[in-house]
Amino acid sequence: MRKPIAIMGIAAVALVGTISNADASTPVPHKGATSVTIGRSAVSGETASTNATAAGVAGCVIPAQKPFFVTYHGPVYGQAPMTCTVPPPDACHVVIALRKQEPYGNWVTVAQTDYGWTACKAKTYQTSYKCASFASNSEFNTESSLTIEWQGKYGSDAEYGDSAALACA
Repeated sequence: MRKPIAIMGIAAVALVGTISNADASTPVPHKGATSVTIGRSAVSGETASTNATAAGVAGCVIPAQKPFFVTYHGPVYGQAPMTCTVPPPDACHVVIALRKQEPYGNWVTVAQTDYGWTACKAKTYQTSYKCASFASNSEFNTESSLTIEWQGKYGSDAEYGDSAALACA
């Protein structure tokens, strides 16, 4: 379910979750796909794949995916593929984090890659974590954080993907 929300005059479309703070510079992780759209006003029912020129908006979607192994006893990977409107926003700042659930229930970041400010384009962003041992299962999830800039306006969002129990400690 898509629900448009306004953040300081910036329209953001969040999937499943909503942003609970009023400060667009501090993303609050929530369940669902990270989706940020900037335009003249909140666009009801629009998605980041709409025609940005006709709607007067620009945005990107970067859903965090379930962590995975590529090779036996290799590192754990967390990734998020990004797609943007045409034309895309002027600049994007992407951070991908891999989180591990501790025995007492809290989630801690074990790996993070900050891609800095770059051109917004369709690309899969990822980070990895080298396991200390493979003796026990741990829960991992991926978090994606996205800030976009378009015509001097900024918007941001963050979300976490589904968790995976992996033989990695």
